[in-house]
Amino acid sequence: MKEFHFEVDELILQGKMFFPARQPKGKLPAVLLVHGWNGSERGYIPVARQLAALGMVAMTVNLRGHGRSQGSKETCSRQNHLRDLKAAYDLLAAHPRVDPKRIGAHGASYACHLLSLLSVERDLRWLALRAPATYEDRLFDAPVVTIVDERLKRYRLRKVTPRSNRGLRALSRFTGDLLIISGGRDTTVPPQTVANNLAAARSAASVVHRHYKRADHVLSRPSQGRQATGALIKWFQERLKSKG
Repeated sequence: MKEFHFEVDELILQGKMFFPARQPKGKLPAVLLVHGWNGSERGYIPVARQLAALGMVAMTVNLRGHGRSQGSKETCSRQNHLRDLKAAYDLLAAHPRVDPKRIGAHGASYACHLLSLLSVERDLRWLALRAPATYEDRLFDAPVVTIVDERLKRYRLRKVTPRSNRGLRALSRFTGDLLIISGGRDTTVPPQTVANNLAAARSAASVVHRHYKRADHVLSRPSQGRQATGALIKWFQERLKSKG
């Protein structure tokens, strides 16, 4: 594992890279792991280690205002965090051990929205989304804390199409392999929001949906976390075996 720092908008952001213990010759597939709102890279380190054990380079990153990265969470917008992710992706793709044609990404909730947007601007071969949150197009440059309200909760209960939503529109253009993981007890990302994401994924090479009836939004029970992580690792393992 190696820690790294990079600069975006004069802020120093922090993350880690995990490598296979035994690295084969040639370039390796890679995965960018992104935390949700109020989270940090810490929750993704166990996943990064498991992905590295599969023979992948795994990168965790703290978005501005989170973890050990600089910036104020109270002023961060989606535009800010998308810039962070583009810089992180570019750093990963430029690493001498990484195959830039075999990069995937995984995140939960807020991160899913950002990663869908990232997939339009950067080459992603795999996209694994857990509890894929949807946000309205309005106030994209406004602090996220100002748009997480009752209006957003009502919005996520509606049927929304790619035509009227930037994040779903980006997902509709994704042509790689897609995994969506959802929970039956998730009140933050309700079934309609998950359905909207699945319906939008019309151009994906493959779509796998794993739904766990007892899982809540934050996977509060250890068994929920084991289920979700197990599904994720198995899915990436299958992608590598198929050379997908």
